[in-house]
Amino acid sequence: MRPVDGYRHVVFDLDGVLYLRDKVIATAPATVAALRREGKGIAFVTNNSWSDPEEVASRLTGMGVPARAEEVVTSAGAAADLAASRAPGARVFAIGGPGLRRALEAQGMRALDEREGADAEVVVAGLDLELTYSKLRTACLAIERGALFVGTNPDASYPTPEGKWPGAGAVLAALAAATGQHPIVAGKPARPMLELAERLLGPGSVLLVGDRPDTDVAAAREMGWGVALVLTGVTAASDLVANPWTPDFVLEDVGGLLGDATGL
Repeated sequence: MRPVDGYRHVVFDLDGVLYLRDKVIATAPATVAALRREGKGIAFVTNNSWSDPEEVASRLTGMGVPARAEEVVTSAGAAADLAASRAPGARVFAIGGPGLRRALEAQGMRALDEREGADAEVVVAGLDLELTYSKLRTACLAIERGALFVGTNPDASYPTPEGKWPGAGAVLAALAAATGQHPIVAGKPARPMLELAERLLGPGSVLLVGDRPDTDVAAAREMGWGVALVLTGVTAASDLVANPWTPDFVLEDVGGLLGDATGL
């Protein structure tokens, strides 16, 4: 029996699962293509908030994994949806990339720059490859003045071929340490992003494929989904020995979805 057998849909995390930064995982294109031929529902979810769904889909397609923007759910989109539901039309200061800013604007929220940001009604923070002390200072001032504090995702690190980079969780930790306030989180392991994916896919059982026990496995358990953990991202087999989050399957890479199941 294969890990995908018995599941109507497969939800893929991206970083560390289908690619490492700009390098595709070798087995990813053939695996996703085979699942599509079998009629599995496919969605792509990413805690990386830097890019928007169109950019993510284009990147995947360029790596040999054809994807449509409608199949992609990002933590940026989930955070913007969450912020807009709590504070419709609010003035927002964002720490993050273009994908986060575009998601907030699509929700009708007015993005403030650093000159006005301390008076924001909402602060949304995520991965920012151009992070500065000035941005952190502005966000802290707004949070201290009562702004709603939303985080895209809690991933402390971001996997790349050369090793781990600081992730959105590191940004959130800095803001929480400075203000004493903790964010409402939209990305894994919180439910908001995965609830968007579930609505996208429709009825049926779901298998989540990820590379982090503390976010991917925990998120799947929260949603009542099955979960396969791959060892191409931030997690090594030795990391699982004492980990409280146990996946249904452990795979060397995504190609293992179509092979014999290895369970824990």
